[in-house]
Amino acid sequence: LEYNTLVDHKGDMSSNLNSIGAVYYNWGRIDKALENYYASIEISKEIGNYFNASLTSSNIGLIQRDRGRISEAMKSFYNALEYGIVSKNSASIGYAYNNIAVIHKINKEYDSAFAYYQKSYDHYVEADNFGGIVLNLIHIGELHKDLKNFIESEKYFNQALEISVPRNERLRIAQAKMYIGEIRREQNKFSEAIKLINESIELSLFINKNDFLVRNYRNLAEIYEEQRQYA
Repeated sequence: LEYNTLVDHKGDMSSNLNSIGAVYYNWGRIDKALENYYASIEISKEIGNYFNASLTSSNIGLIQRDRGRISEAMKSFYNALEYGIVSKNSASIGYAYNNIAVIHKINKEYDSAFAYYQKSYDHYVEADNFGGIVLNLIHIGELHKDLKNFIESEKYFNQALEISVPRNERLRIAQAKMYIGEIRREQNKFSEAIKLINESIELSLFINKNDFLVRNYRNLAEIYEEQRQYA
């Protein structure tokens, strides 16, 4: 009983340190955020809560990635993967794989990025985690789009729409429509592009997704300019 009480206490400490780290991160106190995250991981490992250790390691990796410390971020994401495997939690494994894929994309290691996105997708399917499944469909579509593989790209965006529309997941619907609209623009199918982008704008306004709005309005302005050039 005393041991269980101690474990519960340390579990609360680990969770609280993780939450405190997130607050410091939102305040821009990166040093204090990392201090609390690392302390949370040590306690989590001590009590065998590798699920929490995995998620916290991913949080550290995201900070390092945002600061441009790509090799450090990759190390943190691999730590997250290791802890996730120990925890046997498919969602945390999928999350780590997704973050590793993003690093490979940043490094222009596209074959590796595709491979890790697929690993992430497979684990999220195993976990029946809708958010992770649709996230990877969007990410794979984005990568194909960046590489001008528009047919493959649209296939993944349409799959994201197929599972997002019945759930009324406005964020992912807006994102997929925005990207397909951009593909239509690349194909000089301006009327289709405008329709899709306007649909994305309507959804983005509803959910207050300002970065989507900025991108969509910029796309519309550039399309109208291109139409004048083709006229």
